[in-house]
Amino acid sequence: MAAPIICHPLAYICNLSLFTSVFPSKWKVAKVTPIYKDGDKSDVSNYRPISVLPILSKILERAVHNQLYDYLTCNNILNPGQSGFRSNHSTNTALLDVTDHILNNMNNGKVTGAIFLDLKKAFDTVNHEILLNKLCSYGVTGSTLYWFKSYLKDRSEAVNINTTLSDFKDINIGIPQGSILGPLLFIIFVNSLPESVKCKCVMYADDTTLLTSSSDPVTLQSELKSNLDMIADWFKSNQLTLNIKKTKLMLLGTRQALRKFKNISLIYGNDNIEIVDKFKYLGVVFDPNLSWYDHVNYMSSNISKRIGVICRVKNYLPCDTVKMLAKALVFPHFDYCSSVWSNFTENHHNELQILQNKLARVLLHADIRTPIDKMMKDLNWVKLNYRWDRQLLIITFKCLKQIAPAYISSCFTFTHSTHAQSTRSQSNNNLVVPMWNIAAGKRTLHHRAAVLWNKLPTTIRSNFLDMSLPEFKSIVTNLFS
Repeated sequence: MAAPIICHPLAYICNLSLFTSVFPSKWKVAKVTPIYKDGDKSDVSNYRPISVLPILSKILERAVHNQLYDYLTCNNILNPGQSGFRSNHSTNTALLDVTDHILNNMNNGKVTGAIFLDLKKAFDTVNHEILLNKLCSYGVTGSTLYWFKSYLKDRSEAVNINTTLSDFKDINIGIPQGSILGPLLFIIFVNSLPESVKCKCVMYADDTTLLTSSSDPVTLQSELKSNLDMIADWFKSNQLTLNIKKTKLMLLGTRQALRKFKNISLIYGNDNIEIVDKFKYLGVVFDPNLSWYDHVNYMSSNISKRIGVICRVKNYLPCDTVKMLAKALVFPHFDYCSSVWSNFTENHHNELQILQNKLARVLLHADIRTPIDKMMKDLNWVKLNYRWDRQLLIITFKCLKQIAPAYISSCFTFTHSTHAQSTRSQSNNNLVVPMWNIAAGKRTLHHRAAVLWNKLPTTIRSNFLDMSLPEFKSIVTNLFS
């Protein structure tokens, strides 16, 4: 309602800020509310600081963010291994990159050593001078660089607890939390990190994983140590600190290959890096064989708790509201990164399908004798394997339309591109199904996606280039309904 009145003065302020390279001082003041996470409530580190900045500052930040991001993207400055805060990238694509790399190594008889790095207060310890030097090296110079200097300096914040506000304190270090520009500035700050190591480096903001593989235990340990030393040098020069207690090492491979890797150890400084048999990375629980046994248990526990909540409130709410609760509380757990972990065994699939059936019975007040297919039809749901196939086809479509990261889309090949002569598959847009030595290879995205894509009706595959993403989603949804 106020837009017609305030848009002109706001535009004047934003343009004046960009023209004079001065960020308004009143827009640099933050109020921080500590939110309890878990553990000892008397330990300050167990609270997450939520920073709230003036809302008007985000209008100017968004304008600058869009221009800076377009510049970085058009000039291919951002490291391709970084998936955080980038369009067409997500935790799903980052996890697919990691799991396909591990499964490919399994197929080749290698064991992968994954170092899951944890940085201490990464966003809060960014050195402003180093960040400005990095911006300058990427072409942000002159008055634009002075604007970023003004944006970062002379900030202050106060802590708000139970409506009581502390005194304001100056901030001379770190990325402004709660800002629009902050995440982009952070990935610029760590952009050179992958170049400091000689192994695969997968990043999602400050979540960084180093992946080294070998069929020889001695070689693997040597390469892990070498790359960890390189990372230590990069951290030192960029004034960041590794959290040793939360940094973990996991060895991943087939059961047969892992038998030779019993005595691997890794030291950072004077501390041993803990070797773990399971680790939650970007919301998905990894295990040494990528069997997803621990992840299914983790999902089942969360889903069961939420179904229990719905059971307790269903009699007090309208039916439509209860269905909305189910979609909001339960189905995100069924769907999150399903294209990564849905290559599990039939037993795991049945375990999760039983939970969906239980949820359906709760919503419909149905007994155990009610047929599953009838409940699915009454709720307008599909079984989980169809939901997961739909998600897999959507990520495949994005890859083929070049709206997914190159690190997963580049491995797809059309059958017609491998033949010198024109064949029927050229118009059908079939994908090449890779050949593998062992079953692990068949669990990769590129194998599963190619097999599923080739089963689509010919009319869909032939015309997919003319479809938008919403159109394809609608078609695939109707296909499985």
